[in-house]
Amino acid sequence: MVVTATLALVIVIWCVYRMRRYPLAKGLRRLAPVYVPSVLASRPIIRLANRMLLAMPRPEATRLVDEEEGAIDLGDHILNYVIYRPKNASGPLPAMLYMHGGGFFLEAAPYLYGKAMGYSSGAGCIVMVPRYRTSDAHPWPAGEDDCMAALRHLCSLDGVDATRIALGGDSAGACIAATLARRCAKEGIGVCFQLLVYPVLDDSLTSASSLRYRACPVWNTALSRRMWDMYLGGRRGEYVSPLAENDFSCLPPAYIEAARYDSLHDDALSYADRLREAGVEVEFHDVEGACHGYDAMVSCDVARRMLAVRIRALSRAFRIQEEE
Repeated sequence: MVVTATLALVIVIWCVYRMRRYPLAKGLRRLAPVYVPSVLASRPIIRLANRMLLAMPRPEATRLVDEEEGAIDLGDHILNYVIYRPKNASGPLPAMLYMHGGGFFLEAAPYLYGKAMGYSSGAGCIVMVPRYRTSDAHPWPAGEDDCMAALRHLCSLDGVDATRIALGGDSAGACIAATLARRCAKEGIGVCFQLLVYPVLDDSLTSASSLRYRACPVWNTALSRRMWDMYLGGRRGEYVSPLAENDFSCLPPAYIEAARYDSLHDDALSYADRLREAGVEVEFHDVEGACHGYDAMVSCDVARRMLAVRIRALSRAFRIQEEE
């Protein structure tokens, strides 16, 4: 009885402390007490989590989009993907390759496909979500190379306007989007826009927010360190860490969204500043009351509002490109 009461008191104190330390917006407050120890990011646990994620059904396609599954034979492995197209759309359409988050090591959570449908129907574009190889078994550059192959495939599909291609992603997926934008600039592949949601951008983990919010809800600095160690596998190469690059003038316009209570917050801010300094157009949003991965709570007001903001930014980018 005493042990139970003591444990309950500790839990209450922890929750109160965390809610005051991280005053999240309405609908997100239940995330404030969530702290994920980096020990949970072990390969056995990750592989179990990935089996569970792959067993979860994707949300059914809405009445506004058509869904199509496909696969690309890359020789040594098959790259699977899902495509969403606006229903009854005609003519070549703009398209976005969207990379899911999950620390490079997790498969896509089902809600991410719902976001992809929202982008497709809201911006009137084709959205491809590749199932890239995860770093628990395939360190860099496997996932990045898979996404580059997916991009080339997307550009070749019937009904895709290859002059209006965007790269998007959240968290680690946003990192892959940013690295692909740089690879595309070097290889002469036209990309018109980057959509980066609470992005991973710097493996040095030296930003002020990495210290200030090192134990923040859902994601934290220790998890980031574990993520980069697993992703890189002791290797290093071009484009891996977008903030470590020098020339930003070659990159396309960007939408960048940072969550206020996120250890990665300042990386997004620094990336936006570097792009602006290079003369690249940036739309930056600092989402007050949000933490990393907040839009997994899809029904809360701030998640719905920011999804609409992203869709408007994507629509404008495609429209401007068409007018040019």
